[in-house]
Amino acid sequence: MPEKRDTRIHHQPDSPFEDLRDGTHGGSTTRKDKENSFREGCATASADRPPGSDEMNTNLLLDTGQLSESGLRRTPDGGMNASWAFELA
Repeated sequence: MPEKRDTRIHHQPDSPFEDLRDGTHGGSTTRKDKENSFREGCATASADRPPGSDEMNTNLLLDTGQLSESGLRRTPDGGMNASWAFELA
């Protein structure tokens, strides 16, 4: 039987993102406050480029990648989502 893996996002010291499934985020407990924290984290990641993106572009895409972002958006279940993706130029 395969070993069970912990799939949660682990907080990195310089990362604006944390795992929200523990009921709190940055000291926030209400949904509104958690969403504001997520919104701030996304703005930080967009301004600074997501961690590891330069290394991925250089080492995997040989500096041919174009980073795009979706921006903040609502999911069908009422949550929030943001994504970043590389496209080959």
